[in-house]
Formats: sequence, structure tokens, C-alpha cells
Amino acid sequence: MPNIIRFLGIDYGTKRIGISHGDTELGIAMPLPMILNDGYRSLCKDLRHVFLSHPWDVFVVGYPLRMNGSVGSKAKEVDAFITHLGQEFVLPVIRSDETLTSEEALHRFKNNRKMRPRDVAHWKRFRQTGKIDSGAAVLILQDYLNTLMRCDPNVIPNNVDDTD
Repeated sequence: MPNIIRFLGIDYGTKRIGISHGDTELGIAMPLPMILNDGYRSLCKDLRHVFLSHPWDVFVVGYPLRMNGSVGSKAKEVDAFITHLGQEFVLPVIRSDETLTSEEALHRFKNNRKMRPRDVAHWKRFRQTGKIDSGAAVLILQDYLNTLMRCDPNVIPNNVDDTD
């Protein structure tokens, strides 16, 4: 029986951090409640709290590449976040392209709800719940799990970044 690898998917944002979890046994990403980004110390404390109920082995962090595939200022923010994760948690971190995942998550929520799409105030309040952020984290992690399961579900691939 292969080892089960547990993943925590993260959609980093300056206001909210969307999170999800999944593993190689089921290959399905599931949302967790978002975490407010009140600074790295508070964030790491909140992540440790999540770890108590959903332990994981690997971080899969959404990496915001530009549409042309280049690294921009947002990706540099995520790099700094990953550095802090490496200082707090001794776990591998995988960078996964997150291009347009928040927009896709919002689109899916709008399609699944019977609400007027032009109700801007409603959608602004809905965005503040963090469901879109965690929905984006689900998309990031699910995309990675799909890729992993097509390759070899028994090992973590070579593109794991060391954060030691």
C-alpha cells in the first residue's frame, strides 16, 4: 500500500489566505475556512491551529505568474511568504501556477447561485467571507493533485522546493 501524502493548498492574499486540503488517497481537494492575513506571526499561529485538525506533509502554494509566464511583484510577495513558511514549518513547499484561479472560483460561485450577477454589493460582501479565496485554494490544489495522480501517486515529484 502506498504512503498517503497530505497536502495543504494555499491561495496567498494580502487580506485573506484561502486554504484547502487533500491527499493522494482520494485525490480530491476540499476547502477549509480562510485565514485573515494579519501578518506572518498571526498567520503561522492560525496555520498551526489548522494543522491540529488537518495535519499535512506538503504545502502547495499558488504562484501568481503573469499571463506571459514571467515572475512579477505578486510572485515576489509569495516568495517572501514561502520563506516565512520555511522558517516556521519544516515541510516541502510546491509552487503551483495559480493564474486566474480566483476569477475561476468567483465564476463558479456565481454560476452555482441564483443571484443577480450585477449585484456588486452582494458579491463584495461574499468575497469578504473568504469562500472565493478558499475556492481558489481548492482549484490550485486540485490541479496539482490531478497532475500528481497522472504521474505517480506513490512519490512526491522532483519539483518540490526545499524550504530548509
